Amino acid sequence: MGYAKTYSDFTLGDLNKGVLKTGDIARRDSDGYYYILGRKKRFVKIYGVRVGLDELESFINDKGFVCVCSGLDDNLKIYTTDSASIDKIHDLISKNRLVHSAGYSINLIDSIPRSESGKVIYSEL
Repeated sequence: MGYAKTYSDFTLGDLNKGVLKTGDIARRDSDGYYYILGRKKRFVKIYGVRVGLDELESFINDKGFVCVCSGLDDNLKIYTTDSASIDKIHDLISKNRLVHSAGYSINLIDSIPRSESGKVIYSEL
């Protein structure tokens, strides 16, 4: 169990003793199925409350807004390309008590940086 780089790596056996450090955070349901909740690096703590950046992005985007989230503990940054959405996103977060108002900012950007495969390049925000 692990990552093979060459064919001979398959003969090495379970070097990681049943554990793969993928950086993913998952939950296991009562039937034994695993569901990926996010990446370890995609969580921040805002005044002691753990916030999943992927989950927050999905929540906001599911309400009809376009945004991406990044940041550090106590400094969440939400990026949008629509200036008319800024106040509405603030209202959405406040109404649903998602994040303490002092712990985040909403920033207007021209476009969301994406790789050729369409994934957001968070390091360019």
